[in-house]
Amino acid sequence: MPALPKADFPDNIWDADSKMQDRDANNFQADPKAEDYQRIAAEIIATQTELRRVQRIVEAEDILVTTNTTLDATADLILAEASTFELTLTLPDAATADGAVKRIKKIDDTGYKIRVNAAGSDTIDGLDHKLIQFQWSCMILQATETGWYII
Repeated sequence: MPALPKADFPDNIWDADSKMQDRDANNFQADPKAEDYQRIAAEIIATQTELRRVQRIVEAEDILVTTNTTLDATADLILAEASTFELTLTLPDAATADGAVKRIKKIDDTGYKIRVNAAGSDTIDGLDHKLIQFQWSCMILQATETGWYII
């Protein structure tokens, strides 16, 4: 393999590097505000994380449901309308939806209920189903490996 040609660098780069070495040799002290900078950086990271969380909520798919439905993993906000009969919504398998959040809201003013069923042997807070009875009532559920929990 041929040798690489020697690069010529401007003198000011070498001078700057020499000054840096001199400064370090003279017991250069760290910036006393370094802890403040670290705290600010941590706050910025936390803010960015929160913004990403809010963005996922805003961009989440929402659906209007008027018939008995088995929900899939993409629907986050489910607007349920039980205008003419008791509506049944079946949650996806909790183990495969682990961590998923479902927000279900009843939007009609009839006496018909929204029945939210757990899939298979899953449970919702230990039961096989939960009911939403009144207009504007909602249920927020989160999946874990062992079932769904109302949060």
